[in-house]
Amino acid sequence: MEYILSVVLFAISSSVTPGPNNIMVMTSGLNFGVRKSIPLLSGICIGFALMLLLVGLGFAQLFNLFPGLNLLIKVAGTLYLLYLAWLIARSGTVGQSGR
Repeated sequence: MEYILSVVLFAISSSVTPGPNNIMVMTSGLNFGVRKSIPLLSGICIGFALMLLLVGLGFAQLFNLFPGLNLLIKVAGTLYLLYLAWLIARSGTVGQSGR
């Protein structure tokens, strides 16, 4: 019961705080409109619920069974973030045309 209370409190606090997902949805709504931002909002809601479900079902046990998985996920995540940073660094400005 103690774990369920912890997960519920985490879900409430992380869903109402102005984190990156909320800022991203707000910016998307401002730039593209509410209708075009609904898929983004839906993906965030489904992904967050799926994350809570996996954690609630004991996803951490997978890391106990395979200790090397932790390092693999960290390396893969770091490489992906570096790739995204490289794409952002090479992108043009907002007002720049593709000619």
